[in-house]
Amino acid sequence: MSSSTLELVLEKVKELTPEEQQKVRALLDSLNTEKTPEHNQQQTAPVTREEVQKILLAKGLIRQIPAKKPNPRFKDFKRLDITGKPLSEIIIEERR
Repeated sequence: MSSSTLELVLEKVKELTPEEQQKVRALLDSLNTEKTPEHNQQQTAPVTREEVQKILLAKGLIRQIPAKKPNPRFKDFKRLDITGKPLSEIIIEERR
């Protein structure tokens, strides 16, 4: 479909009533679900755990988002500043 045809279709959709636009949306959604698995792999999945939890909550699959539990191993974590070459460079040099 050329871009001019797409633009024409989009303009026509904008002229529809909200009910008609809803029918167009339902049709497009049904077409998306009928695609082959190759097409479905191109869609991006939720990136973070929080986004997945929000989707599950919105769909009613979970009642609440679980509270984050702090990891006790990192309770007293203190960052160390180290000078010199990066460790990755040292490892590469030693492997040569």
